Amino acid sequence: MKRRFLVIDDDKDIREILKIMLEHSFSADVLEAENNAQAFDYLRKFRIDLITTDIIRSQESGLPFLNKIQNKAALRTIPIIVISAAANDYKALELYRAGVRGVFQKPIHLDQLIAHINLLLNIELNPDKALINLGTETPFLDYKKEIDLSTTKGCAGIAKDIIAMANYGGGTIIIGVNEVTPGKFVSRGLTNNRLSDFEASNFNKKIRKYMSPVATVKLRRVREYGKNFIFLEVSSANEQPIMVAKENDEAGLYRGRIYSRNAAAESAEIQDSAEIRRLIDRFVTTQLRNFTESLKNK
Repeated sequence: MKRRFLVIDDDKDIREILKIMLEHSFSADVLEAENNAQAFDYLRKFRIDLITTDIIRSQESGLPFLNKIQNKAALRTIPIIVISAAANDYKALELYRAGVRGVFQKPIHLDQLIAHINLLLNIELNPDKALINLGTETPFLDYKKEIDLSTTKGCAGIAKDIIAMANYGGGTIIIGVNEVTPGKFVSRGLTNNRLSDFEASNFNKKIRKYMSPVATVKLRRVREYGKNFIFLEVSSANEQPIMVAKENDEAGLYRGRIYSRNAAAESAEIQDSAEIRRLIDRFVTTQLRNFTESLKNK
């Protein structure tokens, strides 16, 4: 029987990203709800195998939903994953007492979410393979056919994507997947010559000069379908935005400017006031959380 998942979030873009990921990775039917009432309507009508929900919404909280689930014997066995920008502001114990089986901070790291769903539902799905096959780019996932690191344009171009992704909150760049037509992606892999360009220390040396401060990037080689891929796992810029330290006109990279990912899964200069507000809010929240943790440890 085909699995059915329920995604609850008042952000349409987040719902769409999760829907695509869950459909493609787990061959599941995915229902979308933007509020608690709509979610319970689906729960009355359908058998649900997994729920993802946010906590803070413009009109309501997700906590009453969690508590109501726990009071219904027929529903409390459904695995629930919280995905929320405010996830770290709640005590983990409070969420787990409400039946939560996993907590993820927005922006989402799709590979970690896939691995956790595997565990909850006892599915043997390779997260790396799932991301290669996802077939759609998101603010957290970017595909590249290949990168010519022997040119300044190639180095500056990938630095731009890393800066943007770090400022957005982190994510994964997969090299070896080609966009053959707009929106259609095919896994090609990398030749041995291109693969050898991605020795970690050499790669970092080539891109670090373009950013200040330097983004944290974990580079690893992945082999699937007899092909080689490079995964660049970009960590979030947590306390201050990463800015351009050296420009390159060919790559559209300009000194002193701030780049981030947008809803169209593009790396672009921040020009919208709402995006600037979101970026500032995330850094302020992180700094307050770190300060609170430092006081606890004294």
